[in-house]
Amino acid sequence: MRGTIAVCGALWIMSSAGTAAAELPVGFVYLADVDPSIRQDIRYADSHNFTGRPVEGYRASECVLTEKASDALKQIQAELSSQKRSLIVWDCYRPTRAVRDFLAWSRVPQDARMKAEFFPNTDKAQFFALGYLASRSAHSRGSTVDLGIVPSTWRSPPIYDRTAPLKPCTAPKGERFEDGTLDFGTGYDCLDPLASILSPGVAKEAINNRLLLQDLMRHAGFRPYSREWWHFELIDEPFPRQSFDFPIVPRVSPLVATAAPSFQSVWASFRAAVLKRDGAAVASMTEFPLSTPLKYLDEVGFVADFEDVFNGYLTACVAVGRPMADPKSMKGAYGIPCSGSKQKDVILIFRATRGTWRFARIEPWE
Repeated sequence: MRGTIAVCGALWIMSSAGTAAAELPVGFVYLADVDPSIRQDIRYADSHNFTGRPVEGYRASECVLTEKASDALKQIQAELSSQKRSLIVWDCYRPTRAVRDFLAWSRVPQDARMKAEFFPNTDKAQFFALGYLASRSAHSRGSTVDLGIVPSTWRSPPIYDRTAPLKPCTAPKGERFEDGTLDFGTGYDCLDPLASILSPGVAKEAINNRLLLQDLMRHAGFRPYSREWWHFELIDEPFPRQSFDFPIVPRVSPLVATAAPSFQSVWASFRAAVLKRDGAAVASMTEFPLSTPLKYLDEVGFVADFEDVFNGYLTACVAVGRPMADPKSMKGAYGIPCSGSKQKDVILIFRATRGTWRFARIEPWE
């Protein structure tokens, strides 16, 4: 049985399991609700992408697709699981506001902070002419996906250290950023001729892995894109002429969970687990009420003085994206990007003080 609840002007759906999820347009689903075993590393929701920042419209690290596309990926995942492998998705539905954001970014030539990794050999001004970016994206129709293959032992995205030197996506596996995938010859979103499906410049193993991925996707009804080995479009898509612009938001909102009788006790338990550095306990509580990208905290872990946050803003904040630095370093400060309850994006800033992370302040997320 399903019902609707209005919270702070947003519409939420109560599922039969009692969780709350943002209402999607008819025909769209969260991939995690269709097949939670498919790994996700939604790059445009944080800073590890060719822009070097979160992209407009990505308020959560969630893959949203049409039901038809999601069902097709579920079939592929079932085949891969027998080989002890898994799909990993990097981008799915893309709001048109994100496409406009890419266009605006492309017109600022001096913003090339990520060039050394994502386009070391390509002129940023040529992205549209070369077919790497488009003024209208197939992703906005909801049935196009960027993905690869990882071993089934892959658990969560590696921490991206913004302070570390960038490694070119064109470098051999082991020298470029290690994303955990099979060797496909380049990293994801490598805007370079080496990313072309049949590029003669990559090793035979990489070509074979690209052909394997193509074969799996073709059999499931997708067509590949010759310039990008990771990009696939569903041929018989349900919205072939319609682009969408709804933002990508978390599947479950802590705002709705505040109405549950157990909310305060769950928060208290979570805070205690964090302060005790109990990673297993933190991980066990990331589904409720924290079924958001805060789940990354179960991998990196941190200790913080949450008094001001718990009694104030954090209970009305949905975290999006990963921490903007490695909390384990215990140096300086790091921030958690959030989408606030008053429709204002903010970053919660924490600082290392006497061996523990303490909440410092809230800053606008411009």
